[in-house]
Amino acid sequence: MLKTKFFTSLDRVFPEQDWEQTERTTGAGTMLANERFSFQLGYRFDGPPSRIRVELEPDCGGVTIRRAGRVPAEYVHPAWADDRYERTLPGLFPDPLLPLEEGNGLRVCSDGANALWIAVEGEELIRNGDLAKDSGKPAVLPIRIRFWEEGGEGERLLAGAEYELTVLPCRLPEQKTVFTQWFHGDCLTLRYGVSPLSEEWWALAERYVSCAAKNGVNMILTPVFTPPLDTLVGKERLTVQLVEVKREAEGAPWSFGFGHLRRWIRMCSACGIRYFEISHLFSQWGAACAPKIEAETETGRRRVFGWETGADDPAYADFLDAFLPCLAAFLKEEGVWERCFFHVSDEPSENQLGSYKRSNEILRKHIGERPVMDAISDLSFYEKGLIDLPVCAADHIGPFLEKGVRPLFAYYCCAQSTGVSNRFLGMPSVRNRSIGIQIYCNRVEGFLHWGYNYWLTPGSAGLLDPYAITDCMKTFPAGDAFSVYPGQEGPVESIRQAVFYEALQDVRLLQLLEEREGRAAVEKLLENWRWKDFSDCPDDPADFWRLREKLLEEVCKFFTFSSSVIFEKEVDNK
Repeated sequence: MLKTKFFTSLDRVFPEQDWEQTERTTGAGTMLANERFSFQLGYRFDGPPSRIRVELEPDCGGVTIRRAGRVPAEYVHPAWADDRYERTLPGLFPDPLLPLEEGNGLRVCSDGANALWIAVEGEELIRNGDLAKDSGKPAVLPIRIRFWEEGGEGERLLAGAEYELTVLPCRLPEQKTVFTQWFHGDCLTLRYGVSPLSEEWWALAERYVSCAAKNGVNMILTPVFTPPLDTLVGKERLTVQLVEVKREAEGAPWSFGFGHLRRWIRMCSACGIRYFEISHLFSQWGAACAPKIEAETETGRRRVFGWETGADDPAYADFLDAFLPCLAAFLKEEGVWERCFFHVSDEPSENQLGSYKRSNEILRKHIGERPVMDAISDLSFYEKGLIDLPVCAADHIGPFLEKGVRPLFAYYCCAQSTGVSNRFLGMPSVRNRSIGIQIYCNRVEGFLHWGYNYWLTPGSAGLLDPYAITDCMKTFPAGDAFSVYPGQEGPVESIRQAVFYEALQDVRLLQLLEEREGRAAVEKLLENWRWKDFSDCPDDPADFWRLREKLLEEVCKFFTFSSSVIFEKEVDNK
């Protein structure tokens, strides 16, 4: 009636999946003491709709179990994309990691193959005493999952499985890679029906920021003014503006209130955010206009700058001359000035060099040595000294690497659909995870992605339901615009988000080996890994697992025990 089989975190269990089933399937894996390690238990139920109870052992905070929910995807494979996607046609895709029902309940029916996602937090297990700290030897953690059928005559065991997880007595170093995934505050307002900057909004924002930080985000887009991103020309996004602006009369001095910004900085810092990227001070794609800015005036609160304001408007330049010194003084007072980064305009092109340069000069008058970072694909912006920290598209990063540009961030979005890593729903998960090794091999300091929680229609014209529409109404490849789903009380994580965090852990694993053995030794380990460059990625998860096993065997050399027993079952499981 119910069959089970283990899968790795890089497998995706689709409804029509046909997988070999045995009476009792055994899985195994290996993690470092402070890693987050995930695996899946696939299940197929044949019978009338029913509710079963899932029993997890150990039942503790360090091991969580969720259901891999399904979402529809229509725009799966762009016409210009390569042919190495896992799926190219519309269908149902496993992605949101949904909580089980109360009492670990699970609704089942004959709807094909499904999966449970089990995540193990090493730090949490050590903190709770479920794993010994600094034992010097590997620990074996058996994880047991049982399915019980609920009925009037009591429970009946339907199936059970056991996973053997080996925990190595070694810790990953702290994350050095800077990772920002843009937070969209207006989406919280629209989805949950709360007022911007209300207490309800702040409570939601904290949950979403905390979830982002838990998954490796350590830099946050900070909306000093409503970010001028993905907005139709002449239209505007819902105002989420942390800085209060006031002008008592036309021609009077501007004054600024930083109470909301102070709360934002302190809340984000408490959640684990270290770096703050100040929202763009000029419009997207070339810095042609000012962003939307609202102010309290003698006639009430109104928009004082926006699409109608050219970037070279003297009135806006005067405003920035008043605002930026006050902002700098406040950020220094808060102790975060040295951790702030500034934007001019997102994704300018070569024919917009002039407007970008003029806008850049206004900003640089006031920020001193603080870096300007923007997403670009054209090396000339860097060569002309307009950008201190280029954030380069993964499919255009080659010239930057050849020139030895440092510091250097990478990014991808809807356009990076051929050859390179990305997190589209149509792509295999190993293509998502491969970015970590590429970040390390190319000495890239950071990564940017535009869509943490963008649940809007094209041009931010309205709200959509991400559980029903995953491609922004056939505008972006499914999965591009967001990594979290809106839950009843806060964020619902996704498989794509979890896999990208594993990629960030891969960077840390390589850095650990570098600390112990030197860069040259790590590069020697990676010499046969074909996908070191941003221009290509693996398709088969087995290729990645072979590399990970090799890296963990190298970790085992730090200790006196043998690695052969640790990996014996793991090899069989692959």
